[in-house]
Amino acid sequence: MNNFYYEMENIFKQILKFEQITIPISSTWHKDLLNLSTEYNIISKETYQVLIEYLAFRHFFSHSHELDLYPTKMEPLVEKLPYTYHVLKTAINQKIK
Repeated sequence: MNNFYYEMENIFKQILKFEQITIPISSTWHKDLLNLSTEYNIISKETYQVLIEYLAFRHFFSHSHELDLYPTKMEPLVEKLPYTYHVLKTAINQKIK
C-alpha cells in the first residue's frame, strides 16, 4: 500500500508539473499535493477522502516499526485498493486526454 500511494503522488506531481503548477515544498507537502490535486480537478473530493487514509498509512508506515502494524487497521485499506485504483485510473485518464 505504501508503494501504491507513493506512485499516486508521483503521478499527481507529473500532472501538476505539466500544468505548470508549483508543487509545494514544506513539511506538509504530501497533504498539500492532495489538496492541489483536488483543487485542479485531478481527483474528486470523494477520492481525496479515500486517499487521505492511504496518506495516513504512508505516514504511519514511514515512522513506525513493523511490530506496530496491525492487520485489523490495514485490512480496510487493502480491501479498498482495487476500487481506489480503478477510480484513480479513470480520473487520471480523463485528465490526460
